Amino acid sequence: MFKSLFLTFFVFFRLILPAQNSPYQKKSMEVFNHMKSGHLSAINTMFDTTGLGKLVRGQSMQTIATALESHGKIKKMLRYEEDQEGCKTKTAQYIRFKNDTVVLYILFNEQMQIQQIHTGKAVEQPFYILKGYKGLAEVTDLSTSFVSRDGVKLGASISFSDTSKKLPVVILVHGSGPNDRDETMGPNKCFRDLAQGLSQKGFAVFRYDKRTFAHTYDMKPRSDSMTIYTETMNDAVDAVRHIKTYTFIDTTRVYLVGHSQGAMCAPKIAELEPRLKAIVMMAGPTRSIVDIIPEQIEYLAGLDDSISTAEQMNITAVKWMADKIKHPDAKAATMPLMGANLYYWKSFMDYNQVATAQSLKLPILIMNGERDYQVRMTEFDGWKQALKDHPNVSFKSYPELTHLFIEGSSKPGPADYDIPRHIPQAVIDDIADFLKLH
Repeated sequence: MFKSLFLTFFVFFRLILPAQNSPYQKKSMEVFNHMKSGHLSAINTMFDTTGLGKLVRGQSMQTIATALESHGKIKKMLRYEEDQEGCKTKTAQYIRFKNDTVVLYILFNEQMQIQQIHTGKAVEQPFYILKGYKGLAEVTDLSTSFVSRDGVKLGASISFSDTSKKLPVVILVHGSGPNDRDETMGPNKCFRDLAQGLSQKGFAVFRYDKRTFAHTYDMKPRSDSMTIYTETMNDAVDAVRHIKTYTFIDTTRVYLVGHSQGAMCAPKIAELEPRLKAIVMMAGPTRSIVDIIPEQIEYLAGLDDSISTAEQMNITAVKWMADKIKHPDAKAATMPLMGANLYYWKSFMDYNQVATAQSLKLPILIMNGERDYQVRMTEFDGWKQALKDHPNVSFKSYPELTHLFIEGSSKPGPADYDIPRHIPQAVIDDIADFLKLH
């Protein structure tokens, strides 16, 4: 299960800039030159077309055609950036068209094939600037990988600051959706923040690409076999067991930090892997996600203080699908909710994270941002009520923080995630202090 480590290290605290004429920059420039000359058919041959790739290729080619039609003739490229998104590489070209300046984003897989192209508004900030936290001056980030019990290879990174002694280790488990190891959301990378901050506090931190991100096209994330166990829990347990192969890890001090769906799954992961010493649950819901999704859809529709006819139709449809899924006599042919089928959602409904947490003896820290519109404070209050008699459980909420545990500046909503921010030092300190107690 353990693959050879890449012996290339890099130090945090600096903006990750591409090497001059990196291979991905060259590929990205090919796309730009083909667009400028009008040879779109040449771009068409550069895509990963396995599985769903053909569909995404069509959408990406339409994006290019629309950009050329809407913004006019290409004048020149103003700026280029690239950054790692887990095992993949994302590039950004700031292109001056006749009528506007647009950013062209290209996502490449490890074989340097294009997986997706989309456009965005030109912004001043780069992808991500690595932020220093209080602690040691340098943090090393080592690229590695592990293989799950069912043979799926997952790219990973392990961060640490000092291997002169054996280190306690923290495993990070992501939320719902196809997340990379950094839990990238726009210009924000919450797990990279946690990895850096906790490494400066004396921990090793292990994070990995979610299987639905790493193998988007060559697996069937919506197949009849996908459950909350195969999507999240089993890989987390396998990551815990894999981490014990590192000689600088103190295998008696292994901890888990889960975010959102990862937090919801944390109690079961701890039950399945009893060698965990403590868990931290960041924005974990007490209720089933099937119940929460319709509420989120309705909240987002009302952000502008009005709900259009089309939005109301979508709200009604989502509520109808959720009710159908929850019905005891629901059939496999039930219309999928958010692209996933009945079998997948039933695995969520059959899992009781509150009861599982109540049965645990290990220390638990439950955290929530008070500006979180996805997992609201009612969920946090539910945890406090359910675990009020458990002396091993601690609670912490943050008035200014969102679902990503970054600060927000407007009415809570997706716009908060578009502004580059970092997890505050206080959150890093609270997690580190809790884990050091145990």
